[in-house]
Amino acid sequence: VDVFLDRRLLRDDNRGVAQGVTDNREIVSTFKLLFEPRSTIADRSSLTGYPTLLAHQHS
Repeated sequence: VDVFLDRRLLRDDNRGVAQGVTDNREIVSTFKLLFEPRSTIADRSSLTGYPTLLAHQHS
């Protein structure tokens, strides 16, 4: 799985040192995928969901 994240901004996003993000540096990130079965009929009709307790604990 390839994941591309782009945080290049033209103005301050209030998440740094009052500057826009203009440096494109390569960094190493770790992602975890947790596959869980849907457990109820209501879950099967929903397009969105919420993390389970297990997923929340691993985040």
